[in-house]
Amino acid sequence: MAEKKAISTEEEIDQMNFGELYWLLQEDGTTKDDMVKLSSEEAARAEVKKRIRDIRAAAATSRRPGQAADKLREIKEAHNAKRQRLADCCKDITAYLPKLDERVKDKLKIQFGREVEDISKDVQSHLDKDECPILVAGETSSGKSTILNLLLGEDILPVAHSSSTSTICEVKYGENRRAVVHLRKANKQGERHITIPLDGTELKSYMHVKGASRDILPPAQWIEIFLPHPLLQGGIVLVDSPGVGENDKMDKVVADYMPKAFALLYIINSSNAGGVQQDRLGRLLQLYKKNNADDFDPESAMFVCNKWDFVPPEEQDELKTETLRKLSAMWDGLEESQVFFVSTKKAVRFRVIFSEDFCKVLDGLDFLMSKSLDIKLETQYRLLSRLLSEALVHIKVQLTVTHQHLTEGDKFRKCDEAKQHLQSFQGSYKQSTEKLNNELRENVETTKSILSDLVKKGGLKKEVMEVQKLHLSLPDGSITTRDQDRELVKRGEDFSMLKDLYEALPGILAHYDSFERSVKPKEMLDSFKRKLKEVANSLEKAQQHVMEIITGSSLPVSRMQVRDFLSQPNAFIRGLRKTFLLWSGRLSAAHAYAYVRKWKASSSTVSILKNYWKQAPEGTPLVDLLMQALSSKDELITELADRQMQPQRDLMALLEDDFKKMKDIMEQTVDQTFKDTRSNEIIKQTYEPQSEGINSFLGQLAMFHLTEMRKYEYPLDSITGWTDPRNKIGGGSFGEVYRVQVPWKGAETPAALKLGLMPYDIITAETAWDFLQEEETIRRLTGDHIVEYYGTAFKRIKAGLRLGLVMELCDGTLESRIIGQKNRNPAWWGSYPEKQAAAFSYTKDKAIQLCEGLKQIHDAGYIHRDLKLTNILVTKYGTVKLADVGQTKREDKITGTIAGTAIYAAPEVKEQKVYDKSADIYSLGLILFEMWYGRTLYGHQDITYIKQMEEDRKEGKDIRMPQWQGTVPPIPEWNRLIQDCLKKDPKERPEIQECLDRMKAMKLEQTKK
Repeated sequence: MAEKKAISTEEEIDQMNFGELYWLLQEDGTTKDDMVKLSSEEAARAEVKKRIRDIRAAAATSRRPGQAADKLREIKEAHNAKRQRLADCCKDITAYLPKLDERVKDKLKIQFGREVEDISKDVQSHLDKDECPILVAGETSSGKSTILNLLLGEDILPVAHSSSTSTICEVKYGENRRAVVHLRKANKQGERHITIPLDGTELKSYMHVKGASRDILPPAQWIEIFLPHPLLQGGIVLVDSPGVGENDKMDKVVADYMPKAFALLYIINSSNAGGVQQDRLGRLLQLYKKNNADDFDPESAMFVCNKWDFVPPEEQDELKTETLRKLSAMWDGLEESQVFFVSTKKAVRFRVIFSEDFCKVLDGLDFLMSKSLDIKLETQYRLLSRLLSEALVHIKVQLTVTHQHLTEGDKFRKCDEAKQHLQSFQGSYKQSTEKLNNELRENVETTKSILSDLVKKGGLKKEVMEVQKLHLSLPDGSITTRDQDRELVKRGEDFSMLKDLYEALPGILAHYDSFERSVKPKEMLDSFKRKLKEVANSLEKAQQHVMEIITGSSLPVSRMQVRDFLSQPNAFIRGLRKTFLLWSGRLSAAHAYAYVRKWKASSSTVSILKNYWKQAPEGTPLVDLLMQALSSKDELITELADRQMQPQRDLMALLEDDFKKMKDIMEQTVDQTFKDTRSNEIIKQTYEPQSEGINSFLGQLAMFHLTEMRKYEYPLDSITGWTDPRNKIGGGSFGEVYRVQVPWKGAETPAALKLGLMPYDIITAETAWDFLQEEETIRRLTGDHIVEYYGTAFKRIKAGLRLGLVMELCDGTLESRIIGQKNRNPAWWGSYPEKQAAAFSYTKDKAIQLCEGLKQIHDAGYIHRDLKLTNILVTKYGTVKLADVGQTKREDKITGTIAGTAIYAAPEVKEQKVYDKSADIYSLGLILFEMWYGRTLYGHQDITYIKQMEEDRKEGKDIRMPQWQGTVPPIPEWNRLIQDCLKKDPKERPEIQECLDRMKAMKLEQTKK
C-alpha cells in the first residue's frame, strides 16, 4: 500500500484532465460500462466531486486507514482486565492445591491424566500470556501482506508479485521501529539474531523467495517487526505467514503456528478458477490436526475471499455458493458469517475511508477477536472449575462416610460386597460392549455389500465422474480441475492421483444420494447411540450402586464424557473436541479428531493401489482404474466401509475411557475408604476445611463467569410485568415468581420469571456457584414433562448482579386441577360408575404423566427434592410439567440436607441422613393419596386422621385409608402403590419405572362405599 496523498480538493479536481478523472473513478470501483455512461469530461468531473463530497460526509462515522483496528484494541484491553482477574484467582488456587489430601489428588489424576498442580500451572501459564496473535494465512499471492498493511494503515510488510512470504513474520508493539530477524543458521559473524531497519528492501530478502527457490526454506526462521502502533499496544500481534500449498515444509510452518494463534484469517485468492483451493486448505488442516487437535477452536477463524473484483459479476453468486459449500465440507461448524468477499485493491475509497465490503471484514474481525479471546478464557475457566468441583465431590464422599460410624466388621463386609459388585459389573459391561462391536461389524458388512453393488452396477463410477471441480494434486505439483472436458488419466510414475481419488471417496459418498438412501448412515448412527446410551446408563447405575454400598448415596463422580456428547446430538466434531479439552488428556487427540481429519488410506491399501497403478497401461482413466481395484480387492471396500463407522468408533473410545476411569476410581475409593485407619474426627478435621476452601474458590470462579464471561438471554429491564405486584403468581422464603412477557422463538410469549428475595436477590461469591448449578440443572433437564427453560435475565446494579430464571408459563398447578374438584377425584363416586370412571381416567392420566416427568429427572441422574402438587404444573392442553427445579439436585451431590416441604419429606430426609431418588418416590406416594381423594395433607380439617397417618409413617406401617363420609378407598392397585412408595426403608420403595408401569396397567374396578 503506497504512500497516499490527501484527498483532492474541488479546485484540484477542476485542474484534472479526463485521464486523471477516469483513473480516480476506476480506482473507486467504477466499471467500464459505467464509464461509458459518463459521456463527457465535465460529467466525469461532476461525478468525482459528488463522490468526494459523499466520502467527506461519511468520514465522520466510517472507519479510515490508520483507524482500522481501534475496536480491536478496545476488545484486547477489556480482555486483559478479565484475564488478569482470572489469573489472580488461578494463582490463589495453584497455591492452595498442594494442601489437598493425597487421596483426593490420586483420584483427580485418574480423571484428568495429570497431576492437579501441573494442570493449574498450565492454566496459569496460558493466562499469563499477554500477547494475542492473529494469524493471517492463505493461498500464495492471495494478498495476505496487503490485508495486514491495510490493518496497520501503512506499508510495513513488503508486497511482491514475483515472490511471496516464505516465513513467519510477527508484527508487534515496540517503541522503536525495527525488525529482528531470527536466522536458521548463524551468519558469518556468528549471529543468530540480527536487527535491521524497516526500509523494506533488506527485509524483503529475508521474507521472500522466488520461483524455483520456493522448495527450500528462507534464511529467516521467523521475523519480529516492532512498531509504536496503537493497535499493537494492548498485546495484539499480527502474523503474516507463507502461502499455503507451496510445499510441505512451508505448510508445516503455518500449521505449527496455528496453536499459538487466538484467531485465524484465511485469505483465498478468488481469481483462481473455482475459488478456494480445497487441496491446499485440506493439507494445512491435515498437518495441523495431526499434532495440535486440542489447541485451536474452529469457531476462531474467518475466511476472506480476496480479489473479488476479478470475478465477473454474473458469476459471483454461483461462486459464493460453491465457496461456502467447499469450506463447510472442510471446516466443521462453519457459519456463513465467517466468510467475506472483498477486493483489497478497492478497499480504500479515494484514500479516505474503507469500502463497504472491507468494513464488513473489519466488523467480522472485531467479532472474531472478541469471540476467540472469550473462547480461550472460557476454556481455562472451565478447566479450573471442573478440577475444583471434581475435588469437592471426592471430599464429600469421605465426609459422608463419617456419618455411618462403621465397625471394622462392617467395613470388611462392605468392602467385599463393593468389590464383588465391581467384578460382576465388569463382566456385564464386557458383554454389552461386545454386542455394540458386533453391531459395528454388521454395519460394516451391510455397507460393504451396498458399496460392492454400487461398484458393480456403475453407480459409484458415475457419481465420481459427476463430481464437479474435484481438486487433485498432479505429479508436477500443479493443480488440475476435472470437469466434463478433461479426464484424469494415468501418467508418469507417481500414483498419488489414484491414492488421492480413493481417499476422496468418503467425501463423495457423503453427498451421494443413492448411497445415503441405501445405507442410511444417520439412522445407523442414531440406533447405535441409543444402544450405547443404555450401556452408559448401566455404567452410571453401577457407580451409584457401589456408592450405596459404601455411603448410602451414589458415587459423586463427574458426568460421563460420552453422556456429554450424547446430550448434544449436533456438531459431532466440536462436541468431541470440547469434551476432549474438558477432560484434559485421558483420551487421545487422534480419537477426538478422527472424524474430521482427512482420511488416510492404510499402508496395505496403498500397496494394493500401487500395484494396480504399476500394472495399468499409460493413459488409463483414473476412475476406471479405481473401480477395477474396488471390484477386485475386498480390502479396499472393507476399509472404505469401515471408514463410515468412524463416529461409532469414536463414541466407543469415549465409553471405554469412561469405564476405565470409573473402575479405577471406584476401586481406589473402596480401598481408601475401608482401609482408612483414621478416626471419623480426624477425617472431618482433614476434609471440612478443604471443602470450605474449594467452595470459596468455586464461588469466586462462578462470580467471574457470571460477571465477565456470561452472555445473557434477557436484560431484566426489557422484561415487562415483573415490577407489577399483581403479576406475582408464586413464591416462598427464597424467591418469587412473576407472570411476564418475553421474546421467544420470534414472538412475544407469556413466561414465568423467578427472582430471588433478599438476601438472595443479589448474586455474590457465596451464592454464585449455587446459582450456576441451579441454572445448569434446568438447562440439562429437558423433556415433555419438564417445564421448558427460556433463558436467564440479568441486571447490573451497584450492589452487584441480579439474575432471574425465565421459564415456560403453564396454565395452572395440579393442585388447582385436582383438589376440591370432585368430578376429577375417584374417591367421591363409588355409587356412580360413569362419573367414577371419568374421574379415574383423568386422575390416572395425570399420574402417568407425573411419573413420566419424574422418570426424566431420575434418568438424568437428578432428584427433584420438593415434589408436591403445587410444583406440578398443567398446561392448557392438559400436559403435566414438573417445575421448581431449583430444588432439583444431582443425586451424587446429596449429603443429608433438608430441602423442600417437610410434610412431603421422606423419613431419611427429615432425619438429615444421606438420601437418593427413593426420597422422591416417597413424596410421590403422598401425592397419589391426595390425587385420589382430592384433599391435601396440609391444612386438613381431619386432624385426628392426619396424626394417625403420621404415626403409621413413623413406624413404617401401611397407612390406613380414611373413612371420610361420601368417599371410597383407592382401588387395590392404587392403594398398594401408595403403600410401597411410603416404605420406611428406601431400598424397599419401587423405582420410578416400576411406578410408571404399574400406573399404566391399572384398571378401575368399581369401589363401593
